[in-house]
Formats: sequence, structure tokens, C-alpha cells
Amino acid sequence: MLSELKKRPVRGIAFLLILGAIIPAKVAANTIEHTTTFESDLQNWTSIEGTSLFDWSRQTAGTPSHHTGPAGAHGGDYYVYLETSYGNSPGRTAWLESPDFPHETLLDMTFHYHMHGAHMGALAVEVLDDGNWRAIWNVTGEQHADHAAPWTEQRIDLAAQTIDRIEKIRFKGTTGSGYKSDIAIDDVTMTTETLPPENAPQWSESHEGIHYADGNVGIGTDELTADLDILGNLSQPLIGQVTVTAGSTDVTGVGTSFAEKLNLGDSLLIGEEVFIVTGISSDTQLTIDIPHTAGASNAAAYTDSDLLSVRTGAEEDALVVKRSGNVGIGTAEPKAKLDVAGGIRIGDEPDTDCDAEREGAIRYSDTDREVEFCNGAVWTRVEGPSGTTGEQGDTGATGSQGPQGIQGEQGATGATGPQGPQGIQGEVGDTGAIGPQGVQGETGDTGATGTQGSQGEQGPVGATGPQGLQGIQGEAGDTGATGPQGPQGEQGSTGATGSQGIQGEVGDTGATGPQGGQGEQGPTGATGPQGPQGIQGETGDTG
Repeated sequence: MLSELKKRPVRGIAFLLILGAIIPAKVAANTIEHTTTFESDLQNWTSIEGTSLFDWSRQTAGTPSHHTGPAGAHGGDYYVYLETSYGNSPGRTAWLESPDFPHETLLDMTFHYHMHGAHMGALAVEVLDDGNWRAIWNVTGEQHADHAAPWTEQRIDLAAQTIDRIEKIRFKGTTGSGYKSDIAIDDVTMTTETLPPENAPQWSESHEGIHYADGNVGIGTDELTADLDILGNLSQPLIGQVTVTAGSTDVTGVGTSFAEKLNLGDSLLIGEEVFIVTGISSDTQLTIDIPHTAGASNAAAYTDSDLLSVRTGAEEDALVVKRSGNVGIGTAEPKAKLDVAGGIRIGDEPDTDCDAEREGAIRYSDTDREVEFCNGAVWTRVEGPSGTTGEQGDTGATGSQGPQGIQGEQGATGATGPQGPQGIQGEVGDTGAIGPQGVQGETGDTGATGTQGSQGEQGPVGATGPQGLQGIQGEAGDTGATGPQGPQGEQGSTGATGSQGIQGEVGDTGATGPQGGQGEQGPTGATGPQGPQGIQGETGDTG
């Protein structure tokens, strides 16, 4: 596991190490290829706005604007492009600048570009020559008919330039007359040459901590004791960005693949702090062993890479050293400290003493033609010393004879073999007694009933619906019962009897007049206000 991760690639080795920033691969003596794919970040390149409103930035799939840009990356998932919408035109300039190569000579570069859009601007490659930038290649206008058009590969022979020494390079993007001018770049490879300085001392330091002396190479150390000495840790960046709050152990990712790329126990560098992965919930959620001190937002995270990978010409894994320390021979995923897919051949060590330092060693004895191991004192056979012969048991009782089978045909008489000694049959041992059944354990107490959860709040009263139409008038109800008759008033006193008058004559009966018509019914008077309710009387005693 790593104690300090380095964000720089290890270079100058005869086999390919994929470490995530720029990927170097030695292709010839003193010649190194640096490939940038933009899969995890800008990978040591620097984006400079210039007069542009936007930097060169990473993108996957198509660009946000219609009718411009590629449909996707040339290789992998990501590429870089210059956005020309939102007022970033016309003639806005931005640069994408390479890292320095102070101890190397730039020989060659290859890149892929895509320029689709009716308003397309220009793309140029510039080199730094004695502190001044000058263009060595450029292209102007739309170069691709649509999004799906294949990317164009461009190679530039840097060694052929009339420049004493190219210090570094940069891409210059210039937006066109409108938003349809997104320029895209992907898969940039630069070939460099490293030359040892003249009159070098016994050892000298090359670029990025690589030392060499008398044919030996050291990475991270100048004490060269073998053809290759490595001191330190190798690292590779994870794809996407991570965020962790100061004082928290919860890490959140965007565009990450935690479940695919990490395992429990892996080391993880976030900012300047190193942690151990203790839990992986998904591709975007994991936990670390201790809280992050400073916190980080949208940062790159780094983990250990495999230490060594050697492949055959047929691209089959011949030797692998994983970051866990497991070594695989013939297998890419060793499951033990040494995992060999195939046979193992060991030789003889006739003159090697077996002592405490060699305890556990094995060898093949050419004399005895057996495999031997060292137990810390002597070489012995792997199966161990022979055991003593046990005593012969008593002859067992003869079993009852079974029924005679059908006699088969007589076979040809075989040659008489030598008679071997008859072994004595041992007695059949007694059957052991059945042990007593164990006491059944008591039934445990019933657990307490959990408390009832609190009742949720009542939801808001719904709005009152519209009033329905008035229903048909019902039939008149029955006449109510007649109330009790009130008490009869007191009889008044009898008045005095008057004198009787003289009776008059009966007059003639007058003619009957016509009956008058019935008058119209007058309007119903308004109902008067209801009077106040009287005070309720006290309840009488129960009879």
C-alpha cells in the first residue's frame, strides 16, 4: 500500500506502465512516447482562455450546440473542445498548452481533430522557441461534413523544424463567425528523446527522478544495486471527480466508477491526504477510514497502480505484480502471494545446508529423485518420516457362508502365482453406546412490544365543492297534533236585565242583491324578526 502517492508517471522502463497522467512508453533507445487521452482530466496540459470566454474543456458524446462538433470521442469516452456559443464568437482565441520537457528533445507529435460547423474558425499548432511562440501548422474552415464524420489524424515532424530546441507546444483555437464552430482535439501523442549529459558523473539524474549509471537504472533512488531499482509508489488517477467535506469520511463522486475500479483496503489520495477505502456503496459513493482534514471539492483522486506488467508478443500476461503484492505468472489476477498458471520446476541444491534461515525451502534431489524440504535443521522428504508398524489385531469370527452362486463356465487355467502370506483378520470392534440426549433449553422470554409510532399530522381540508341544484319540493307533512287546551277564564258577573222594548212589525223581505266577486289575495307580509329566546326554566322534580 502507498504512504505517499506521486502524481507523475514513471518513465524510462522497457515495458509499458499505465499510470494515468501522461502515459509514457519506451519505443526505442532513449525514445519515449507520451500519450494524452483526456479520459480523467487534462493530464498535465494547461488551458488558457486568452480572449475567449471559455477554456478548452473535457466533453463526452456531442457538444451542447446543434449542427457543430463531433458525435463522440476519437478513442475512449472523452475529448477536449472549445465552446463557441453564448457570445464566444467571432475571433475569440484560447490555447491548450503542453507540459515542459526540460530534459528531453521533442521529435514528433500526432493528434486527432474534428472541425464540423458552418461558422468554423481555425486551429493551429505553435511551438516555444527561445521564449517566443510561432506557428508550425494550421487549418481554417469546416473540415468535416457532419457530427459522425471520422476524426482526422495529423502528424507533425518536430525534428524537421528549423529550431535549435522546442521547449513545449500548444494548440491555438480561434472561434469562427458564429456558434457553429466548435473545435475538438483527442489522443495527442508526443515522441521525445532523452540523451545523457556529456561528462556525466558516476550517476546522473534524468527527468522525473530516474537515475542511471553503468547500465543500471534507478527510479526514485540513486543507490543502484541491480539492473533496475525502484523506490517509491506508482499511482494512477481515478476517472471523474470526487468531493468530501472537511471532517467527514463520506466521499461522493461524479463520473466515477468506484465499484469497478476500487476494492476494500485500497489506498486513496485526495488532495494531500492518503486514506484507506473501508466501504463502497456504489460507483459514486464510498467511505474512508479517517475523516478528511481539509475537505476537497470536484478534485481528482489517485490510487495505487499495479507495480509490474510484462506481456508476451501475443499480448498474454506473462508476469504481473499487483498492488496488493501478489505475483502472478501466466495469470493477470493472482489470488495468492504467488499464483502460477502452469507447472513449476525446481532444481537440486546439493551443496546448500538446511538451517533456520532456509526453513520452509524446497528442492528436488537428483540423487533420490524426490522432492525435499528444509525443516530448519535437515532436508527431509516432503511426505515426512515413515511411521512405526502397528500391532496385528486378533482374527475376527468367520461370517456365515452365503448362498452358492450359479457356477460359471470354466475358464482357461492360468499360471500358478506365488502364494502370498495370509494376513490375520482383526476382530470387529464393539459399537459404542449412544450418548444421552441433552436437556432441552428453556424457552426464552417474549420480547417487549415496541412502542406505537406517533400519528401523522392531519392533511389539509379539501376545498368545498360547488353547491348542487335545489331538489324537488317534498310532499306536505301530516298535520301536527293539536296542542292542549288552555285553562278556561273566569266567568264574568251577570249584567242587569234591561226592560223589554215594544216589538216592531215585521218588514217586507228585500230583494236579494247580486253576489260580489272575490277580491284578489293581498301579498304576504314580511316575517317579523324572531324574538329572543326565553330563559329555560328549571327542571321540575321527578314524579
